[in-house]
Order: sequence, then C-alpha cells, then structure tokens
Amino acid sequence: FQCVCFFVSTYFSSVFDLLGSLDMSSLSMTATPSSTVVPTSQTSSKPVSGSTSPSSQAPSFNFLSSASPPSSSGQSALPDPIMATGGTACIPDEFARFPHSTKEEDVCADLAVRATAHRVWQPDALVFVFYLFNQRSSALNDVTTQLEPPSCLQAQLTNASSPCIWKDQLEASSMIRHTVSLTGKTLAKTMLMRGELSYREGSSLAPKRQFFSITIQLPDLLRPLLVNTQDFGARWGSATQEHKLKITTSMSNLGNYMERVKSKLNVHPVEIIGQEAIAAGTLLGGPVCLLHAKLVSGTLELWVKTTSSLLAECVSHFAPTVLH
Repeated sequence: FQCVCFFVSTYFSSVFDLLGSLDMSSLSMTATPSSTVVPTSQTSSKPVSGSTSPSSQAPSFNFLSSASPPSSSGQSALPDPIMATGGTACIPDEFARFPHSTKEEDVCADLAVRATAHRVWQPDALVFVFYLFNQRSSALNDVTTQLEPPSCLQAQLTNASSPCIWKDQLEASSMIRHTVSLTGKTLAKTMLMRGELSYREGSSLAPKRQFFSITIQLPDLLRPLLVNTQDFGARWGSATQEHKLKITTSMSNLGNYMERVKSKLNVHPVEIIGQEAIAAGTLLGGPVCLLHAKLVSGTLELWVKTTSSLLAECVSHFAPTVLH
C-alpha cells in the first residue's frame, strides 16, 4: 500500500509540473503584443525579438547625429567669426575693387590686444585699414589709437574723435575696424607712420601702451600712368628734373625689366622699342615720373625724368634696390 501511494503521488506531481510549464510558455508567447510601446531607453534600430509586425520596430533616430544642436537662445550655435579665424580679418568690400595687400601685416600686439593692417592703393591715396582685436574674454576700456603720419603726407581718419586719434571700447573677443587715408603731392626718402595704442584692462587705472611704426615706401605712392608712346614723348620734354643711373643687374632682357618696374615700382610699362624700354607713373595722380631704360651687357642704363626734383631724387634712390 505504501508503494502504491508513493507511485500515485509521484505521478500527479509530474503532471502538475508539466501543466505549469505549459502555462508559463503560453504566457511568454503573448506577453508583448504588437501595440506595446517600447521605453525610450530601450529603443533600438533593430526589430523587437519575436515580433513580425512592422509597428513593433523601434524607430531609428540616426538622423539626429548629423544635426547641429541649437543654442540656448534657439538660434544655431555659430562660432565667433574673429576667434574662428584666429583673429584675422579680410579686406572690406568697399576697398576690394582697388589693388590691395593680400595679407594683413602685424602692427603691434600683446596678450590683450592685437593690431593689424591692410594696405589699399587707391588712385589718389594710400589707405590703411586697421583692425583692433580684443584677445581677452573681458572688455578693454579707453582704447586709444594715435597716429603720426609722415610730415609730407596728410592723413584723414574715419570716425576719429580728434585729428589722428581713435577712441574705442573693445568688448570681449571683439574687433573694431578703422581706416586712414594718406594723400599728398610730395614725398621723402624715408617715410614712417608712427603710432601709439593704449588701453585699460579691468579696474586698472594705469593704461598699458604699445608703440609702433609702419614703413611707407616709394611704390606705395607711385601709380601707373596709362599713356602710349606718343603721349610719353610729348611729356618727356616738359619733365625737366632728371637723373641718370647705371645699375648692375641680373636681368637678361628688357622683358624682365618691364615686368619688374610694373610689380616693384608700380609704374606702367609703355613699350619696348628695339633695345630701349619706356615706362610712366605719377605720384598719387600728381607729379609725373618717366623712365627710359637700356640694357647693355648686364648694366641697366636708367634715365629718370620727372616734374618734381624730389620725386626724381627718390626714384633714383629707390630704383637700384629693385632693379639690380
């Protein structure tokens, strides 16, 4: 009897275990219907396991990775134009149609402020476009730029608080642009535009100062005179101031000479006639400069004629440095 009871007990226990496993299996097959919302933290670009309905696939958000996050103001987060270019600036559109320097030149700099300039060669003026960069993350106060142009030239400053002085407030990581136009009908062998840049930083009462000087050379003030050979001849007789030079040169032909006077002296190459070449220029649209050249066995014979004795002297002084 004990054996029979043990057998019956063991049999029903096995049956109950089997039924239990079948119920759990059936539950696991229906636990996740196709309409179930998958939590955001568990989303995947792959279909949910065990589902064959397209609606059970978690949506893909891969396109978000290519979008730029908006700034807190709701606008696109764009880099500061000055800081993004390393504190550089391009020539303004108003001067782009004139010949101008392609690279800015450093004027002065310290850890707080940096000044650079572009040159623009207008027909009747030499223009300097100045840029002042605040390299600090805080404002600079009482920023004062004072210029002292060469005595032979007149300076006209834009937005100047007084003759040859700019006064500014430079906000953090900002830039200010100024222009000065130099005109005149005379020149000197050595021309410097001197200046001083001062500012106050933070609560400091004592200003910090930087001094600078910018060299102005003869080609900065010479302009091409567009004449033909006949016009050149007509002007030759009225140009009474003259100098004659002999320059030892590496140039092998007059074609090289014409290219060099155009690029280095900024005058107009008129014509090559046999073994002679003629070129013409003016001093900011004023006094005329006429050049007659012959090239003989490595020696350039240069005849300079002008309507200004000082211009003739300056051309004779500068020409050997670029025509050797």
